[in-house]
This record gives sequence, structure tokens and C-alpha cells, in this order.
Amino acid sequence: MSHVIVDEFRNNKKLPIIPVPPEVLPEGTSSIGIPESVLVAELRAEIYKFITELPNAQRKVVDLAIVRELPLEEVAEEMDVEVDTVRRYLGAARRRLEKAMVASSEEVSA
Repeated sequence: MSHVIVDEFRNNKKLPIIPVPPEVLPEGTSSIGIPESVLVAELRAEIYKFITELPNAQRKVVDLAIVRELPLEEVAEEMDVEVDTVRRYLGAARRRLEKAMVASSEEVSA
């Protein structure tokens, strides 16, 4: 689950259609399916919301290391901390994001 975040920011491919059962769709909506890009956009918005809720140091590491794809050494230099500290912040951020995403999916399925 934690790699979903990294994959999401790195994946810019054209996305296929996901078939959706007609009974799930609102009346008047095509049953052909919902473009995966719509679902990805919703997931991206939710991920960004979770990222904004991270503590400052973790949020900055996610921004620099994952969103901007900087090497950990550059992130450490930018933040004026050791590379091990960057790794610790990144691990904590991933765990926190995973926990938030799991909790969110449990709320939706409840």
C-alpha cells in the first residue's frame, strides 16, 4: 500500500476503462464503465489530503523524495539533516499514510 503513493506520482500512462456494474451507477449514467483516470484523480486527491495532514518534516520529505523524486542525499542536504533521518521520516510518513488510507477504505466499505 505504501508504494501506491510513489507509483501514483510516477505513473503518467494512458489509463484503461474499468467496467462497472450498471446497478452501481447513478440513473442515466453509461454502464460502459468509469475511466480509470477518474478513479486515479480521486485517489490522488485523497493522497494529497493525507499528505497535508503529515507532520511538517514528514510532509517535506514526501514532497522532496517522492513528488520531486530527489535523491535522499539531496533531500538531507535541503533539510539540513542526515540521510538516516530522511529515511526515518520517509518510513514514518509511509506508515502514517498507509494507516490513513486503510482507515479511509474501511470507512467507505462500512
